[in-house]
Amino acid sequence: MKKSQFPLFFLAYLAIMAFLSACNEQDKDSANADQIKIDAFSKPQPMVGLFVLSLEKAHNAAEYRKHENVRFEVTTDFGEMEKVHAIITMSTTQKDVKIENDDGTYLVYEESTTSLQEDSIMHNFERFKHFAWAHFFSLPKRLRNEYVRVENFEGSSLLGDESFRVRRIRLVPRPGHDDLFEWYVVYADRSTGLLRYAGYGLPSEIYESKNALSHSVEYSDYDLVEGIPIAQRWTFWEWNTETGLGKKLGESRLKNISFPEVAEDYYK
Repeated sequence: MKKSQFPLFFLAYLAIMAFLSACNEQDKDSANADQIKIDAFSKPQPMVGLFVLSLEKAHNAAEYRKHENVRFEVTTDFGEMEKVHAIITMSTTQKDVKIENDDGTYLVYEESTTSLQEDSIMHNFERFKHFAWAHFFSLPKRLRNEYVRVENFEGSSLLGDESFRVRRIRLVPRPGHDDLFEWYVVYADRSTGLLRYAGYGLPSEIYESKNALSHSVEYSDYDLVEGIPIAQRWTFWEWNTETGLGKKLGESRLKNISFPEVAEDYYK
């Protein structure tokens, strides 16, 4: 009696379907892996993750992170306000910052030891105005952070007559840590991808006037330092999300930018 071939065909069919299913799952997993990698900074909007990646690429953040420390000299001019001149050295993770003043005094911030209770930057304007420069310097290279949330910006993408790619950056509060600013609005150049403006909210502890709670810093005069584009001129403006830029407040100049090695106890 001739045996039926149906079971063999059926088994072959199941084997082929199982193989195709496995391939599809593998492709799906691969796609999901890429999606997770992109969305890691701000779920569930992949476009926001791509914004961060493009900003990092424009600023060569991967090369920046290969260095352990960065140092720069900053001079500020805000009209009648006291001028600031200092040498700032910080880890590229921004967990350690040292600011050396002309009079020989210095300020040190160590993330592992500084807290709101022990040594608050927020409630000491002298410390605030110095440590703010470290934040402005590292902004376009430090958005890949578990405490950062990147969101769509509901306002205009225009500043003056120029259009930018814009996102709102929100900082997640961390108990026991000083975050100088609660949020930023980041304006990236559409052609170069570089950071051009960053609107930011000033902490209420610093200014009592509601009209002075937001400013913007303009990044210009970009130059390459070891292949990393760094803005060497920062111009500060009055700014808000509705009307954009107002009057000029002052500016800062950077020079002598380097990536030094420092002693183990340098940030002490």
